[in-house]
Amino acid sequence: MRKHLSFLLRFSITLAILLYLVNYMIVFHDTIHLADGGVIPCSIQQITDSVHIINAQNTELKIPLSHIDPKKGIEYGFYSIIRNLNIAMYLAFTLFIVCNIFLTSWRIILLLQPQNINITFWQMSKINFVSTFFGNFLPGFTGGDALKIYYLARKSSQVLKPIAIVLFDRVIGLMALIFVATLVTSLQIHIAAIQHVAPFIFILFLGAITGILMLFFLPLSFIQNRHYLLDQIIDIVIITRKNPFIFAKTIFISVVVHSLTNIWVYGFATALGINLPIYIFFVFVPISFIIIMLPISLAGWGVGEATYSYLFSTVGVPKTKAVTLSVLTKFGKMLVGTIGALIWVSDKDIRRKE
Repeated sequence: MRKHLSFLLRFSITLAILLYLVNYMIVFHDTIHLADGGVIPCSIQQITDSVHIINAQNTELKIPLSHIDPKKGIEYGFYSIIRNLNIAMYLAFTLFIVCNIFLTSWRIILLLQPQNINITFWQMSKINFVSTFFGNFLPGFTGGDALKIYYLARKSSQVLKPIAIVLFDRVIGLMALIFVATLVTSLQIHIAAIQHVAPFIFILFLGAITGILMLFFLPLSFIQNRHYLLDQIIDIVIITRKNPFIFAKTIFISVVVHSLTNIWVYGFATALGINLPIYIFFVFVPISFIIIMLPISLAGWGVGEATYSYLFSTVGVPKTKAVTLSVLTKFGKMLVGTIGALIWVSDKDIRRKE
């Protein structure tokens, strides 16, 4: 009963946020701002060197460039933004998502090996692809982790051990994400938009540093024998302390993963016609990632769009275009997730029930 209520609550939150975005933040029609202060909602049909040909209320109009506000100009609506998308560039950057799936598979294998859970790179990659597919429809950004735990539990004699490993893997990824964001924030702190979010980033960084210090120096007796799951995590901590090189490798892989994530979101933005310095994405994308991780809505829908709208509007991106970027990032993961769907349909070992 509690699970059903939780699902209904998240579904309601998702629906409420999406309705708010559709009604108040997304403009579907194009808008021309005139030099005299007037505004014309329309659909832009053609642009030449001297005139804009538009369709306004089923009437074709020709607007000379001299009549258009040189600063505000044209604000494209959702339909035009999608229509003008550079599809080739968009599809090319989705390959970075595929690379990330392989890299995260390698990272989790590094954590599994010391726990005597043997799994091949290809098996782990298949699990990751399937988790990516189902994660598009589960609550929170980390919903796919439940699928990883389910499949990894088949490889272990203890059910709690895969849970602990997946949680630890997620924590390592989060730490690396914060390090990347902190580094870029420190280098670009003179930018007004960066200054606006810097306190949030630096607080997260202090939390990450505290976590690492606790990982390597907190007396194990302080947390031992308190909870079965906690004991499994302690086992991972003990192995990590004995093998700091493994921890360093997983952090390095995570830094590469999140750097590639920032790059493919930058690529999606460029395909949309958003021209921003790449360092903006190395700060804004991690913030949105952390917020989307919270199990507030279904697969982060609504929450991600609201976060993108708020953050990117601070650097001059129209809210409609910012929301569209968030939608396209999710759609990109859905495209890659279809690989997981094909694996799930065709692989009997993945589909079999224990």
